[in-house]
Amino acid sequence: MSHHTYDSIIDMILYHVGVSPDRVAVKSGEQRLTYRQLNEQAERVAAYLEQKGATSHGIIAVAMDRTVQLVAVCLGIMKHGSAYLPIDIGYPEERVQSLLNSAKVEHIFCDAPVSFPQRFSDGIVNPQNIIYNSYQRKSTNLPNKDTPAYCIYTSGSTGEPKGVLINHGGLLNHTQWFIDEFGVTDADIILQRTSVAFDASVWELWTGLAAGACTVILPEAYAKHPLGILLTLQQEHISIAQFVATLLRALLRLNRFEHIPCRLV
Repeated sequence: MSHHTYDSIIDMILYHVGVSPDRVAVKSGEQRLTYRQLNEQAERVAAYLEQKGATSHGIIAVAMDRTVQLVAVCLGIMKHGSAYLPIDIGYPEERVQSLLNSAKVEHIFCDAPVSFPQRFSDGIVNPQNIIYNSYQRKSTNLPNKDTPAYCIYTSGSTGEPKGVLINHGGLLNHTQWFIDEFGVTDADIILQRTSVAFDASVWELWTGLAAGACTVILPEAYAKHPLGILLTLQQEHISIAQFVATLLRALLRLNRFEHIPCRLV
């Protein structure tokens, strides 16, 4: 596959939908979606946004548990031509409201117990009500390199959090570089561990899917527990994972890292 000719990672993912539709694209615990299923669910999300009149190039918030549907929703938002704004469901109410106001969000996908200001109530939807429904798109247009893909906010540790809007050209360039630099193939299994509200989550979410690999979403219960992470690495045969230095040291202290199948950490 030559990804140099594609306008976005969506085109790259659709390539694998076509050539290996029954390959597992994303897993989380007992949940799994093939490339065909992932694309079908993403199409319904895009169709829902189209039906609701969501503005193309707008920003759609995502406040969801760490499930396979999280990936389908984010992909569907991008297919619609909008940018996804990931919100950590553990954020305090004040920070959530600040992000929504700053980004001028009108639609929110949420399946978690998150408190939103009353004025957003009409725009909140549980993705389970969409992805298992029969929404169909009228438009088949896909994003180009200038279309916004996602919006990530800084931590705000030095002041007010600032939103950074990344277009598909930037996302494609980074994904292409990562695949080429580290030889990512459809044989890899990539761990998605980082909170989706942080920029480090972006390559974890999309690089594997763009390469036809399998992405494993680490369940929230394991996210900060070294033993749970270690078990996931072993049980899911993870080949590529990233860790901050403190977490990596904690994993090494378990003295079981030699049994991990990772080729790249």
